[in-house]
Amino acid sequence: MSFLLAAALSNQLWFSMQQDARYYTVTPMVNLDSSCECTISIEVKRKGSQGESRSLQQNHISLKAKQEHALGQMKFNVSQGDRVDITVTLSNGSNIEIKKQWSSSPEV
Repeated sequence: MSFLLAAALSNQLWFSMQQDARYYTVTPMVNLDSSCECTISIEVKRKGSQGESRSLQQNHISLKAKQEHALGQMKFNVSQGDRVDITVTLSNGSNIEIKKQWSSSPEV
């Protein structure tokens, strides 16, 4: 358990985000202390005036240690009152389990 906690503190998962007048561009990024054969899961939930949607994608990836890796890129527009939540989970099934969430502001 303490090994899992130490891994979570040293490995980093974050979001690079750009916004222009119409679109958000969100890129999940990771930097791991050790190389990893990992499973990545990206869940996108959208809620707004047009209803709700949910998308889930999973894949296996190979990541090298001590390098920044872009885990994908999402570009979308968010209308007034819409909310988008993105949750990224990265796991190797044993000592690495990292989860991070990004949310658009509730009123854009």
